[in-house]
Amino acid sequence: MVSRPHTGRRRNEAARRAVLAATISLLRRSEMKDVTIEAIAREARVGRQTIYRWWPSRAVIVLEAAEDYAEATVPDPGGAATDDLRTFLRATYVGAASDRTAPILRAIAAEALVDTQFADVLHRFTAARRAVLRSILQRHGASPELSEYLSDVTYGLLWYRLLVGHAALDETLADTTAALVVEAIEADREPRLARMPEPGLP
Repeated sequence: MVSRPHTGRRRNEAARRAVLAATISLLRRSEMKDVTIEAIAREARVGRQTIYRWWPSRAVIVLEAAEDYAEATVPDPGGAATDDLRTFLRATYVGAASDRTAPILRAIAAEALVDTQFADVLHRFTAARRAVLRSILQRHGASPELSEYLSDVTYGLLWYRLLVGHAALDETLADTTAALVVEAIEADREPRLARMPEPGLP
């Protein structure tokens, strides 16, 4: 998770969880313009000064809430390449398309077009999710360059279907994408292995 600066006394964990839960709840049922510090404070039943003391802006609260939610719902598995990617992408795609998550992602993306703070929120949130995927890809043999490209392709599918809505984000898409990604890794790795000298040869 990205570390975030805050001021004042050490945060009370119960109050922190209440604020993040309130933010997620508001994002699901309200327009972003209505997700204000005052609304979050009312929903969380904490004082506004408590929020201002711990978070510099509502954008930072939204970022922390979104990252916490993503980390709780999307696994970083450990197993065979296809199984790992299938597990990760099923959780990512199906979770993003759910009624609980899709409004949050769409709201952040829309606000990012008109608010530089939320543009930073979107960049930092997607960077954190991409880092998890790159770790999985490189663990299964993808080069750093290929893992960057495959992350773009994989998350590009998510955002395109989420925002345009022309086709489903579902397990079928996750499974197909996982298989294609593994094929790409294997196809890229074979020439690299062929160029490696045999043991004992100069």
